[in-house]
Amino acid sequence: MQAGPRRILLVSTNDALAAQLKALATDAPNLLFHEPDGDAQRETAPSGAHDAVMLAIGADDTSLAPSVRQHCAQAGALPVIVVLPEPAEALAIAAITAGAAEVLDASRLDGAAVLAAVDRSQARAAGQQELRRYVAELEQAKRGLEQFARVAAHDLRAPLAMIHMELSWLMSATDTLPDKAVQSIREVLKTGAQMRQLVEDLLSYARTGEDLGAVEQIDCNGLIQELLQEMQADLSAADAQFTTDMLPTLWGNRKRLTQLFQHLLANALRFRGADAPRIHLSAEFPESMWVFTLQDNGSGIGTEDHERVFEPFTRRHANAGNGMGLAICRRVVEAHGGTIWLESEPGQGTTVYFSLPNRPAQNAAPPAP
Repeated sequence: MQAGPRRILLVSTNDALAAQLKALATDAPNLLFHEPDGDAQRETAPSGAHDAVMLAIGADDTSLAPSVRQHCAQAGALPVIVVLPEPAEALAIAAITAGAAEVLDASRLDGAAVLAAVDRSQARAAGQQELRRYVAELEQAKRGLEQFARVAAHDLRAPLAMIHMELSWLMSATDTLPDKAVQSIREVLKTGAQMRQLVEDLLSYARTGEDLGAVEQIDCNGLIQELLQEMQADLSAADAQFTTDMLPTLWGNRKRLTQLFQHLLANALRFRGADAPRIHLSAEFPESMWVFTLQDNGSGIGTEDHERVFEPFTRRHANAGNGMGLAICRRVVEAHGGTIWLESEPGQGTTVYFSLPNRPAQNAAPPAP
């Protein structure tokens, strides 16, 4: 608990309530109230000399929430404690929602209760400030890692392209090379292709963590049809059957939403079961967001891996790609303001759910004119 007096900036829209609060200082000498000059309803004007702002407001004040928000903004880091003349649960909830640190009932108030409220509010404000500092440090570290991934992946592109070009040239002269050398070159080319794909996925993952970029209204039906044409060879090779319900038109970044559906379809083809892949895509609007469902009859995923598969470099077995697909999917969905999850059991197929808002995300650039 803080030692010494608690210095409170008293802002009032209720003169009788303000007088009641100031009277508490008679029995609690550690309470020091100070009232700002000018219009107390408009100007909080806190200073470093105060420990908290106390807002005394009438229970019939219909503008409570806007008033609390205004004073919280003006108070800066100082906690704002709202005092109501009588119990009023709805107003108390409105005040807390608007940013008040605490709400006190003047009908049960004494000096000790005010002192305790100030101490609690200060401790909570200090904890929130520390939390914001940690979040800022984590965001900075995250941006640093993403920048490192972009630079590293970008710098790997050129040497990998050179290796591929030189080995491809060697393959053009296979009639002069021993069979063992030809086989070795083919293995290196295959490994190089995997490395190049990993580099591209790393770049995609890092870029998806940035701002969403330009958005537009996208007809998901048309987007899926374009994607199916691009993946026709893979679908035919797997004897896959893809069906879809009518899909919505929503705001999003076309390139990233294409990535999302492409990785999800590729996973459904890669992790097939004993039967030919059967994949169905649907969407519904239960509340405020579109919820998409992609269901397959593949090999399924154990419960213990339902969260882990969305982490980078998570591979379910040795031939399962580079483990970046679902990590990119999560980044794309979260960049749009949605969430992604799945339900699955081994041998029972997988159902992936993801939500997308019916409005531009907050981190999106303005739509192109």
